[in-house]
Parts: sequence; C-alpha cells; structure tokens
Amino acid sequence: MANIAWIAVAVACLAAVSDSANILVISPLPTKSHYHVFDKLSVELAGRGHRVTIVSAFKQAKPVPNLEEIVLENMYEALIAKVVGEKQTKKTILDNQMTPWKTFFVLPEIGVMVSGNVLESPQFRNVLNSDRKFDLVISENFVFESVWSGLAHKFKAPVVIVAPFMANYWANFMVGNPAPVSYVSDPILGFSSPMTFFERLSNTVFNFLQALNYNLRHLPKQDSLMRKFFGEGLPPIEEIVKNTSLVLVNHHLSLQHPKPYVPNMIEIGGYHIPPPKPLPEDLKKFMDESKHGVILFSLGSHLKSSDMTQEMIDGVLAAFGRVKQNVLWKFEGDNLRNLPKNVKIMKWLPQTDLLAHPNLKLFVTHGGLLSTIEAAWNAMPLVGIPVLGDQPLNMKLCSNAGFAVKVDLNELNEQNLYNAIQEVLTKPKYAEAAKRISTVLRDRPMKPMDTAIYWIEYVIRHKGAPHLRSAAQDLRWYELYLLDVVSVILAAVAIAFYVVFAAMRLICRTICPASKKKNVPSAKKKN
Repeated sequence: MANIAWIAVAVACLAAVSDSANILVISPLPTKSHYHVFDKLSVELAGRGHRVTIVSAFKQAKPVPNLEEIVLENMYEALIAKVVGEKQTKKTILDNQMTPWKTFFVLPEIGVMVSGNVLESPQFRNVLNSDRKFDLVISENFVFESVWSGLAHKFKAPVVIVAPFMANYWANFMVGNPAPVSYVSDPILGFSSPMTFFERLSNTVFNFLQALNYNLRHLPKQDSLMRKFFGEGLPPIEEIVKNTSLVLVNHHLSLQHPKPYVPNMIEIGGYHIPPPKPLPEDLKKFMDESKHGVILFSLGSHLKSSDMTQEMIDGVLAAFGRVKQNVLWKFEGDNLRNLPKNVKIMKWLPQTDLLAHPNLKLFVTHGGLLSTIEAAWNAMPLVGIPVLGDQPLNMKLCSNAGFAVKVDLNELNEQNLYNAIQEVLTKPKYAEAAKRISTVLRDRPMKPMDTAIYWIEYVIRHKGAPHLRSAAQDLRWYELYLLDVVSVILAAVAIAFYVVFAAMRLICRTICPASKKKNVPSAKKKN
C-alpha cells in the first residue's frame, strides 16, 4: 500500500514537471502599482511549478523558488527625467495639470524611452542573446509593444497581456474587442455611464484621435525600435500585436458598468489581494484599542503625502484633528508639525491587512485601482482624492456605486475634507453600499487568482488558443467600421435618386414640348 502511495506521488511530480512552462514576464515600468500587478502573478505561477523569469525595475525582498529576476537599473530616474524632472513632475501633478490630453501626448514618448532602456540594458541583452527558450510571454498593454512583440516573434511564443487597469483602446485593439463610444468611456477621460451628450462627444473625438495617435504615431515608433534590436525580418508590429492570445483585465463588473468582452478578454480584478496577515504588534494594538475606530489615509506610490503643499498638509491635519476616530497616515517625511494626538504617521503601512481589520471605518485614498479594489473587497467606504490617470474615473465609479465621496485635489482643505469624512461616517448608506459591492466582487466561480492562472495555462495548453481569436482582427479598419458597406449603400441610394430624377426629367421634357405646341395656335389667334 505504501509503495502504491509513493508511486502516485512520483507520477504526480512527473506530471507537474511535464506540465510546467518557461514563462517570461515583462514589467519594466518603474512604478510600484504596475509592478505589483505582475509581481503577484509571477510569484503565483512560480509557486505552481512554472519556471518564471521576470524583467522589472524592482527586486523581491527574498529569493522565490522557480523565479529568476532581471532587474533593470535606473529606470525610475530615466522616467522622471523624461517627464521634465522630479520637482517639476510633482508640481505638475499637485497643480492638477496632468490632463487627459497631456497624458495622451506624453505616453508614446514614455513608451519609446522605456522600450529603448529595456532593449539596451545589459541584463536584458544577456537574455536576448542567449539560447534560452520560452513557452509564453506575459506583458502589459502600456507603451512598449516593441519589447514583447520582438520577444514573441523570437521565441515563437504566444503572448498574454495584463491590462493594469480598465481595458483601454490599446488593450481592445490587441484582441479586437468592441468598445462602443456611446457608453464605454476611455479610462483617461474619467466619464461614467450614462454619459451626457458632451461627454459622448468628447469620448468620440478622443477615441478617434487616440486611434490615429496609436496607429500613425505610437506603433510606427515601436516598430522601428523592434526592427533595430530584433532585425528587419519581422512582420509588421501591428500584425504581431493583433495576434495577442489573451488579455487579462485587472478590473471587475462590480466596480464599473457592464461592457462587451470577446472570449479572450477576461476580468481578474482582485487577483492581487492576498489573505490578510497578522498585523505587527504596534499596529495591532493601535487598531484594537481605538475606541471609535480608525481612519486610514494613503496617497499611494505615485505621489507621496509629504509632497503635498504645506497648506494642504495643514488642512488635512486640521480636519483629522476634528474627528473622534484615530487616524493612521502613510506619511513619508521625517517629521510633521502640529500633529494631533489622534493621528499616527508611518512611512510604510500593510494596506491590505489594515483594510481587512474590523475596526477600520474609512479609507481616505488617491483612488488608484489597486486601492479601490482592495477597499471594495473588504467592504470599506472611501473618501477619494484623485490625482491623475484612471483615478478620477475610479472614484466616479465608486461614488456612483454609493460607497465613496470625492474631494477634488485643488479643493482639498480642512472643511471640505472634514465634511466628506463626516458624510461617509455618519450615513449608513455608504457602509451598506460597500458591503453590497464586496458581495458581488467576491461572488465568482473561482478565486480571481485561480481565474488568471487557469487562462494563462489554457493558452499554454492550446498553443496560443487561436480558436479564441476574434474575426475582427482580420478586417481592415474600413471593413471593421462597415465604411465599405455604408459607401455601397450610399452609392446605391444616390444612383436610385439619380435614376428617379433622370426619369422624371425625361418625362417632363417629353410632356412639356407638347403643351407648348398646343399653346402656339391660340396665341396666334389672339394676334
């Protein structure tokens, strides 16, 4: 009996080895929010027996079995330099000047910079020039198609794209996913459904210009980079991009309005959230002993709280000093003057573990997608201070769902923040809405991480899963939007009108001369 058990274990181990794949993960953007999306996925894939190599700007705190890390150096400094310098960048963000249109124009430039830095880095070149083989390439749909497209062609490997936030034009383009501009807003614009007439007009114009920008400006630059580093014998980058096997969307219908998805576009929002871990002893004591509960305040990783103007900081402190709850503030500076007794500042906080604590009553956040999903998962009402990117849309969706109140960054002061906090804490409807959203977010056939892994392994098992590919990917742009059909219909209608007009004209010419001849004798008689 014991021998049978050992044989079963051995067979299982051999099966696991035979099913494991070599996976290359590309996550070069030097921002923690983007890195976490791929970090969690890479570690999970490695834990399930796959051999994972991740290219990123960050490094794990300690080694992970089956996970090889290729760390890109100086990526953050290069990114900041591209966006005009660190101080100016922070000032631009704080002044709320990173408009959708500025984001629209700067992204392709960031893409060229990030892609070039990745392709030129010695660490990455070692992988590129080696004899290694990969069964799958995983990347994000941001701005470096030249990197993963070239790798996919080099290794003859299928591509899985992870959209770090909602599916935008770029993600939809990769798998031919429809996104009607009448009710699906681009994430950068921050509109929610139903859109007003002017919002639909703006969304239409923005999507049209974005399509031109992507196809005529961004992709050609990426194509040039791809050919520079991978050689001239590659197909057009558009062709490689359109052969993307799968897009995993880091979002969920509970936090947005329903929208269409093709079979190879799957929502996995919440997959990055781990089971809550015990808090450090000092934090546990602070949370447990707060008589009226705790408010958590964090602005995420893009903008530090310490970068706010002194006027903003003073207003926030004054507002927190007026509430009866204790406040836990992620503040990166060394000291903070006039700190109220109920406010505790820390440079780092275990956010997901704190959100799961039963004595946390409110989360004051910048509205980043990972933070809003974590809050929704834990049924936590929000006060949002959106700064840039998709944050305004995230907060608008949370507000529409009924569990958040938004405070504009340029209106952040003591009274406005205090009013928002009191609104959420004193009215039960916000907590009730948060519980309802949490129930919908968690109610799925399988855990979101299991969903992500299943579909990644599905693509590996089915050699890229070409049977999921939409026929839209084989259509020219004028065929996709039926412009050829509309042209034929308009031409047919025009011809029909012309024929009718010509026939009536001919009839008139035939009848009118006869009438004139009849009138001639009568005219002569009068004379």
